[in-house]
Amino acid sequence: MHSSFVAGLRPTRRHRNGNPEGRDRKMLDIWNWDQDRLATWLAEELQRSTSLVCCEVGFSNAVLKIQQPRILKLATIRDPKSRLISNFMFAVRRGHTAERDILSYVKRGGNNARPDYYTNLIIGRTGEQARAEAEAAIKALDYVQILGAPNSWDFLSDNLLINGDTKLQKFHRNATDYKDDALKEPWQSVLDADSELDAICAEEAKLFAAVRAHFAPSGFQTKAISAGTAAGD
Repeated sequence: MHSSFVAGLRPTRRHRNGNPEGRDRKMLDIWNWDQDRLATWLAEELQRSTSLVCCEVGFSNAVLKIQQPRILKLATIRDPKSRLISNFMFAVRRGHTAERDILSYVKRGGNNARPDYYTNLIIGRTGEQARAEAEAAIKALDYVQILGAPNSWDFLSDNLLINGDTKLQKFHRNATDYKDDALKEPWQSVLDADSELDAICAEEAKLFAAVRAHFAPSGFQTKAISAGTAAGD
């Protein structure tokens, strides 16, 4: 939801593309904060009448330990293989990596290049037990938009009712055109590595499949949401 705007909601006082920033204009790494620090900050934002907190990096397990009925916990998740490919192509297009081969990009490392991106982000570890904990954490959210699932965005827009009449507006500022001539070589590497990508993303794909089955068994979420404050990740 970081690139989305919700009519009638007030984001954090200092933010860029929805991400909260400190007085130094640097993004606050709220995904790394412990429960106490996060709870204190959220309480301060509520006092300022902030009603939307976004973070494109994601959330930590600490956010789930916060019991605040005025806060909804929302997230967007996508197929791990698609996420990895998308991040690679975006990084190439924006000059964030010198790699032109996706397998080399993964091997080079970095949080965004991890096949187990969601597990590592939420739990801070990898492996079967960590993945099970990450799955439980995601399922504990109030709503998860399954990126690519039919009607998932429309359902969220129709049912996230805040102050009676709130709608989401979609923006695609960061879209990457894979047909760009500058991306021919990296895109070919993606096509050539299709089976290898399936293999390295296989474990994280289990997490995605479980979350998708929980929130979108028929292609879209079926539980309506309404509350006074929304916190999106």
